[in-house]
Amino acid sequence: SFSPLVNPLYPVVLWLFRTPFGEGSGYFLLGLCQNILLVCSIFSLVDYLKGKFKFGFSFYLLLLTLCSFSILAQKLFTQAGIISSNVLFSEALTIPLYFYFFRYAFQAFSEQDKKAFLYTCLFATALILTRGQLYWVLVVVFVIRLSFSGGHRGKALLSAVLVCAVIAGCVEGTRAVYYMSLPDDPDKSPAS
Repeated sequence: SFSPLVNPLYPVVLWLFRTPFGEGSGYFLLGLCQNILLVCSIFSLVDYLKGKFKFGFSFYLLLLTLCSFSILAQKLFTQAGIISSNVLFSEALTIPLYFYFFRYAFQAFSEQDKKAFLYTCLFATALILTRGQLYWVLVVVFVIRLSFSGGHRGKALLSAVLVCAVIAGCVEGTRAVYYMSLPDDPDKSPAS
């Protein structure tokens, strides 16, 4: 049983799967979807890097293997009792968000791609909604936005501050709405 006073993204995702499919099937489908998301995020990152740096197939396989270790590590740590199974489910949502965040952050920074920057902001928001201690991703967002300055440092600085403030506001607003929506009985919350 989860505490309802956690970051809102994962309990809501858990609730979305458990409500229509029940506890047994819901957990199975959630695990399946999270693993598909993880595999897609790994390929997205590694395929982007392969296209960007034009490295060979051997290095491509090495990167896929290294990124895929995140799947194996989760399972090994759970079996060894280092992390509990509910952390496994939660991390299975967070790790793909990391891969997507870094993939789009790198693209936004290296190519000055504003669409990739938008995706970076969306994945930063999702990461913070999953883990409150991940506010550090706003530093990455800030630096990328500054890199778009084009000689107008003052406007870029103001814009970077505003982008980070909007993300933080969305996160805190979502948390406030989530916490206010919790029933007084913790057993009836989406996270339990």
